Amino acid sequence: VTSQRFQERIPALGTLQAWESVDITSPVSQRITGLNFEDGQRVEEGQVLATLRQESEQASMRELSARLTDARREVERLGDLARRNQVAQTDLDSALTEVEVIQHQISELESRIEDRTIVAPFSGVLGLREVSEGALVTAGQRLTTLDDISRMRLQFTVPARYLGILETGMTVTATTDAYRGEFIGELSAVGSRIDPVARAITARAVVPNDRGLLRPG
Repeated sequence: VTSQRFQERIPALGTLQAWESVDITSPVSQRITGLNFEDGQRVEEGQVLATLRQESEQASMRELSARLTDARREVERLGDLARRNQVAQTDLDSALTEVEVIQHQISELESRIEDRTIVAPFSGVLGLREVSEGALVTAGQRLTTLDDISRMRLQFTVPARYLGILETGMTVTATTDAYRGEFIGELSAVGSRIDPVARAITARAVVPNDRGLLRPG
C-alpha cells in the first residue's frame, strides 16, 4: 500500500472581471477643451484625462484670490489699530468675517473647477475614446472606460454539493481558448447564498495578470 496525492477537480465556466472598473464620465454639461489620452493607454492614478471649459471659473478664481489678499491686509491693519484702541473691535470682526466668506467662495469655486478637470481615479488601462476635443458633452456622458487589469476577479458557479469542500485559498486553474497554457489563481471568496433554482453557489478567485493578457468578460 502506498500513499498518493488525490485531487478532485471541479469543472466550471467562469467570467473574468477587472479588479477595478469604471466608466469615465463628465460630471457637468460643458465643452471639452483638452483630451490627454489615447485609445488603450495606460494611466496612473490622478493623471488628468480631460479638461472641460473653465475660463469663467478661472477668472473668478483670480478675482477672489486678489480680494482675499486685500481682505487679509485689511485685517492686519485693523488688528494693529485695535491693539492701540484706535478702532472698534466690531470693525476688526467684520474684516475677519469678510476673509472667511471669501475663503468659502474660493472653496466652492475650486469644487467647480475640479468638476471640470477629469482625472483617473486609479491606475489602469483605458478603453476606446468615445469623444473628440471641442465636443459638447452632457452630464453623465461616457468619455472612455478605465480598468485595472493587473489582477483579475474570476467569478464562476459550482454545484451546491461541493459547498462542504470549498475553502478560500484553494488553487484555481483556468484556461481560455485565446491562449495556450494555464492561469493559476486562488479562491478568494464563496457566496453566502445558494441559487434555489440552479442549486449552485457563486465563487470568486483572484488571478494574477502581470503580462496583461487577460481581459474583462
